[in-house]
Amino acid sequence: SMTEERINQIILTRGIQGVLVLSMPNPLAQLHLDFENFSLATIAYSLRDPRLHRVCGDHARGMRLALKKTTDLGHTRIGFYSDRETELRVNHQMLASFYWYRQQIPKEYRIPPLVSDFYAQEEFNAWFDRWKPDAIISPRDFVLSWLSEKGVNVPEEVGFVSLNLTEAERPCAGWNQRPDLQGEAAVECIMDQLNRNERGIPANPKTILLEGEWEDGPTLVTAPRPELGQLGDLFISV
Repeated sequence: SMTEERINQIILTRGIQGVLVLSMPNPLAQLHLDFENFSLATIAYSLRDPRLHRVCGDHARGMRLALKKTTDLGHTRIGFYSDRETELRVNHQMLASFYWYRQQIPKEYRIPPLVSDFYAQEEFNAWFDRWKPDAIISPRDFVLSWLSEKGVNVPEEVGFVSLNLTEAERPCAGWNQRPDLQGEAAVECIMDQLNRNERGIPANPKTILLEGEWEDGPTLVTAPRPELGQLGDLFISV
């Protein structure tokens, strides 16, 4: 409930010179402060105006890594489920990488991604029944509950990969975005500006991408046809 004017007043009164803006509630957020007084950086893509130096996870690489690990285990019919807000928050990088992969593989293995409203279980169920993926990649691990309610066993029948292990509520295989390292990099960016006496909105903002880490987990095992695992080697570079 605090206004931007009040926030600005508090920061100036306390003599704060460096400001780190975290991910915003609105994925297309704007912020109005006396920017000329501060050295600044932001984390993630949700702050769209003004354009500051930012640190993000490399979501495009995270998707490629998930696809590589999944295809290495012999999965070929790989589906991607996300929601519209998440895709805005990651600047559509996950979806773009999945589309690129989908265009490279044989048509019989192509499954259209599902990007729906948040928590659209009925739409997910219809998509799953229509396309019958043998693995699902998603930033939302509540998919596991939906599969369980349908009587689908993970990982025996369908593998699952999380693209957001930091917020996963159960053990999963997937990509750890390492928000701790993102925070360190953002603080270093602010410190560099302070040391150079740089203040205000940068004329040429830079984006620092961190690769994150893959973590094995109980939701992904070798598929029934592991000899097809070489398929991903033809199309995926991580």
